[in-house]
This record gives sequence, C-alpha cells and structure tokens, in this order.
Amino acid sequence: MKQIYPVFIAGVMMLFCGLQMHAQEFSSETSTPTKESSFGMAIGLKSSSFGFGGEIVAAVSPRINLRLGATYMRLAFAYQDEGFALDGDNKILLGSVSLIADWQFHKNAYLSAGVLHSMNSLTLTGVSTRTFTIGAITVDPEKVGSLTYDIKADMPVSPYLGFGLGRNITKDGVVGFAIEGGVVYQGSPKVNLIGTGMISPTASEQQRQILEDNVADVKFYPMLSAQLTFRIF
Repeated sequence: MKQIYPVFIAGVMMLFCGLQMHAQEFSSETSTPTKESSFGMAIGLKSSSFGFGGEIVAAVSPRINLRLGATYMRLAFAYQDEGFALDGDNKILLGSVSLIADWQFHKNAYLSAGVLHSMNSLTLTGVSTRTFTIGAITVDPEKVGSLTYDIKADMPVSPYLGFGLGRNITKDGVVGFAIEGGVVYQGSPKVNLIGTGMISPTASEQQRQILEDNVADVKFYPMLSAQLTFRIF
C-alpha cells in the first residue's frame, strides 16, 4: 500500500495548486468584473475495467481538468474438474489509484494522460480431490497438496493514455457524464507459483520462470470507463 501514497499525495498537491489558481482568478475578477472564473470542482461515480469507485475532478482552466480517483472490485468463484479430480478456487482483484489530466479539445470530446497504481491480480488455486493408492500406501487428497498460480502487474506506477466523449465536469449545469477508453502500460506481469504437499516440487523456480515467460508480452491493459459527476462549485 505504500506505493499508493506518492500518487495520492501528488494528486492532492495538484488539486491544491488548482485551488490557488482559482484564488488568483477570483482576485482578478474583483478588478475585471467581465471575466468569468473557469475553476470548478466535481465529485463522480465511476465504473471501469479497474472496478467501481469515484473521482474528484478539478477544472483548472477552460480546457484542462485534473482527476484524482480510486476504484476497487474483488471477484471469487470456484470450479470443479471431475476429469482431473480437481477443486479450484479463483480470485480476481481489480483496483487502481489514478491521477489523470484531461484536455477538452472539443465541447464533447477530450484526450487524457496520467499515471495510476494498478492493484490488478489473478490467483488460481487447484486442490486434488482424488485418493491415490500406490501399492499398500494410500495417499489422501490433503497429502497430495495444492498448487497456486498468482499473476499481477509488476510496475508500481503505470502511464495511461485515453480518449473520452462527454465532460467529466459540466460547464454550465450540475450533472456531467463521460465515457472513456484508453490503455495502461503495466510492463510484463510478475508470476508467483506456490505448491504444498507432494506436488510442491512442481512449483519450482524453473517452472515459475516458464510461466512468467509465457505472459511476458501482456504489457498493456485496456481502460474502459463510464462516469457520472456532480459539480459542487
């Protein structure tokens, strides 16, 4: 979790800078009544390929928005394979902490760039359900053991580029809506292999490296999201 703090602190600092810019604009408004402030803030609910969460959006200029957000979702499901006599337990964790800047080049379209900390991981665990008999020796499933395969993003902070339709903070009203698509570069995934019982030798370093090499080219993760925001000022 310590890897999240630099992204979060940087986001708070950038939002604070936005507040300072707003104060400067407000000061200039007192001397020039015809100039309108472009600063605004909104809070949003977000659904994305990194899970569900929210964002704080700050409009620091007519075309530039800053977004500090977080998402999270955990899924778990079991499976059975009677052919191989296996019980499986699968766990998927999706989540991120992000700091993103938008350039609103059109009233209903924008480009995004930023960084995020990805918490995505996939864990697969298989346990034998079969009792083996070797001569006069009976081996129970508990002694056969289990094998766990874990894969996760290796980069603590990943760059992001995206394109969106709509507005993450409405210009004139209260409610804003945007859909966005982009890509996150996470580097080659990191694989861990853990074995217990009699099959623990299967989880060797050599086997782990082979599995890691098989997914080495999976360096990009798609970001798809939809967000509903409410301007607070």
